[in-house]
Amino acid sequence: MTANLEEQDELLEANSVDVQETLLLHATDAIFWLDACSAEITDNCTRINIAMQVQLDTQPKAIRSISKPGAFTFWFSDAGSIESGTTTDAQRARPAITPFLLSGKVIDQSARYQPRLFSLTVGSGEGHGIAIYPSPGAIHLNNVGGIIGSLAQIIDGNSQSVAWAVVQLVVETAPAKFVTFTCQADAKGDFRMALTRLPPLPESVDFYEAELSVKANLTASDNSPVNPDTLPAVNVGLEDAESYANTIELNISPGQIRHITSSGLSYLALQAT
Repeated sequence: MTANLEEQDELLEANSVDVQETLLLHATDAIFWLDACSAEITDNCTRINIAMQVQLDTQPKAIRSISKPGAFTFWFSDAGSIESGTTTDAQRARPAITPFLLSGKVIDQSARYQPRLFSLTVGSGEGHGIAIYPSPGAIHLNNVGGIIGSLAQIIDGNSQSVAWAVVQLVVETAPAKFVTFTCQADAKGDFRMALTRLPPLPESVDFYEAELSVKANLTASDNSPVNPDTLPAVNVGLEDAESYANTIELNISPGQIRHITSSGLSYLALQAT
């Protein structure tokens, strides 16, 4: 028995690690990419497991960063330290960071998601979600139904596509109960919205009543993405009259695909409010 104990002591001593120093490096904060069409509320949106290309234009000089699937993580280059021996909980605690502005552009090189601008205050270390809209070509309507169309404005009698606009559809599924869908037009003004969360119609009901609205920068360039969170509301050309309103009324049925246009046009016309 004594021999066995001595052997165990020798093994423990042989396997012990003498920590000479410890490198501490704290992430300052992180941004998580979210699918803007997956839920009504941004906090409930599904994370996108894609490594995005991020181009920063406002940032502290000492920031270092890494883009990985689903997240963009960054830290101050002078935030690390080397401590002698093992570290205590107090030494490993994340230091307080003064909040700062981070802005730039995010691009999905696979083109499954639309490029966008962003600007937010970071530094809390809690992480921040940024919603990104799928490209129209990546949205599959299949049996769920949806709406499709093109956005344009009329200038001197000619149509001009409106890029990067956000289309919203609010569907009343029961008295005082609503389901909201959003999508974003691409650089050519084309949009596609899948009604994935629309419940089946109740018996004896032929359709749901809905209202469509649009937010857009009417001067946006097709090669310069926008921040969809800051777009202003615009007026929309009605389906059945040559006039504009801030919303247009639609009848929506699950499984149906509707091409939305303004009266007498092949596109949905937009106009400043």
